[in-house]
Amino acid sequence: MTEAELWAFWERYRRVGRQGAAELIGRSTRAGYVKAARALANYACNWAVMKACRRRKDKLGVRIYTHCADVSLQDIDLNLISYLL
Repeated sequence: MTEAELWAFWERYRRVGRQGAAELIGRSTRAGYVKAARALANYACNWAVMKACRRRKDKLGVRIYTHCADVSLQDIDLNLISYLL
């Protein structure tokens, strides 16, 4: 995804409710699908900033935002989103 696509994804899902999360992940009977959608939005945001840092050749920024993206993924129940990966 491009930076613009990542930012658009973040804007769409950063404050998503149950209906929006169901559109992204699918309606789930398991708890956590709204949290997973929001965590994916955080991941997209961090990844977009990392790409901007890479374009500017900011090595420290790349490391920081790569780590932040990895932390965002830890908030996601991968069983809920396995088909997206």
